[in-house]
Amino acid sequence: MKVRRSPMLTTVLIASSYPLIVEGIKTVLENNRDVGTVLSAESYQETIEEIKKVAPDVVILTQQIKDGYGLDVIKACKAEHPSMKFLLMSYMSQIKVFEQAVEAGASGVLFISATKDELFAAISAALTNEIYVQPKLASLLFGNRKMSADGEFLLTPRQQQTIELIAAGYTNKEIAFSLSLSIETVNTHVKQILKKLKAKDRAQATAIAFRKPLIS
Repeated sequence: MKVRRSPMLTTVLIASSYPLIVEGIKTVLENNRDVGTVLSAESYQETIEEIKKVAPDVVILTQQIKDGYGLDVIKACKAEHPSMKFLLMSYMSQIKVFEQAVEAGASGVLFISATKDELFAAISAALTNEIYVQPKLASLLFGNRKMSADGEFLLTPRQQQTIELIAAGYTNKEIAFSLSLSIETVNTHVKQILKKLKAKDRAQATAIAFRKPLIS
């Protein structure tokens, strides 16, 4: 499976204190011609230093790394490197982990049991500014969510909450306070909602959401 990025090759940093995970991912990535450089880091501090020194295109982190956590790396680096993409590797299929990762700035979550095709799909999604949802998680994450006519899931749980508050007349600042999110995160959710619903503004998005119906 190709990684959708051109004309430059992709640089990937793998951050994990588990050697087998690092070596396994490195082997898979190094056999893909669209991936240029694959680096690794074991600890929190080493990961931060590699990010500052190399500025990789994609950083793949396990939940726990030596002396820290993958989520903390994302939170520490996303503001300074907004175009850098982060993928968190999780040991369990939990919706909470996915939501925490995306809110921190990750482009998705991969389970340790992910296949190489799912790994490349996640990297490709990240590089095209999309949020990757592994099929195994989709049934949990969107099990009771409305779907579009072509079978694609329209809104994530957070986006669902956001559109419901928009429909209730909340401003982005009020939504941020209500959901305990940063204003930047809410702004991102609103932009993604408008894009997914193909709406030009909040009013049109609300009308579409009622018509689908995504809200009642």
